Amino acid sequence: MTAEKTSQLLQKSMLAPPIQFTLLRGRELEIACRARKNTQIYKVDLLALRAPSERVVNIAWNWWLASLGTMILLIGLVLLLSSLSLDISAVLVGVIGILFSLMLVFVSWQKGARQQIFYGRHSSVPLVSLQLGIPSKKELQKFVSRVEEQIEALRKKYKLTRDQELAGEMRTLRRLTNDGVISLDEYENSKEVLFQKH
Repeated sequence: MTAEKTSQLLQKSMLAPPIQFTLLRGRELEIACRARKNTQIYKVDLLALRAPSERVVNIAWNWWLASLGTMILLIGLVLLLSSLSLDISAVLVGVIGILFSLMLVFVSWQKGARQQIFYGRHSSVPLVSLQLGIPSKKELQKFVSRVEEQIEALRKKYKLTRDQELAGEMRTLRRLTNDGVISLDEYENSKEVLFQKH
């Protein structure tokens, strides 16, 4: 018997494989990452997640600095060519430079992480990461709200003790480590945190 799907979100971008998030009736969020030749599917227990989720923005400074440096270099080259009366060369270098700089700016934007993250309730390990604005801000927010509402409804329904929450989160982290979703180091660190809270 398969669990009933209550809500879905498909995230596709040019630089990453598509990811399908499916909120299942009950206690699970199913995540399917479709790489070129295979699909990795795993499930996260909603009771292991902290709600509300958090918005995180990381800037790819190295790419932004590379694009800025390229623009400055190209402006200097265009000025040099113009001063040597090589106007056609200056225009050509300028046009190519602008296109190249725009490409670097685009890559800088894509390399930066703009995510909505659901962390582990007690371990603070990022367990579910959604890209902001994909497919649209409205659709993403609607899906995130449904997940957060279901987490809160489950908490009220089950009324787990702290020890039960910690044990459930540990099981979820172990399963995600076995599935290759989180690293062994993240698992060991989070296990230490959970044991300290036990």
